[in-house]
Amino acid sequence: MKTFLLVTGLVLIIIVGFSILLFNPNRLTPENPKGKTYYYTMVVNDDTKLDSDQRYEYTLNAYDKSGEIKTLSFTK
Repeated sequence: MKTFLLVTGLVLIIIVGFSILLFNPNRLTPENPKGKTYYYTMVVNDDTKLDSDQRYEYTLNAYDKSGEIKTLSFTK
């Protein structure tokens, strides 16, 4: 009986520990810029396409702080 309680207690402690690590509110906050890379772009023409879900799809070149180019695709 003691070993069962000990094992159950250890499993609960491990589950609580992992949930605290995995569900850290700082990782779940989208407005927190820490550790994220921002890209800047500007729509200069209306070169859009309707995709299969009837949403407009954009593919644009975007730039980060150091000027590196990345092609981003997004829908509206």
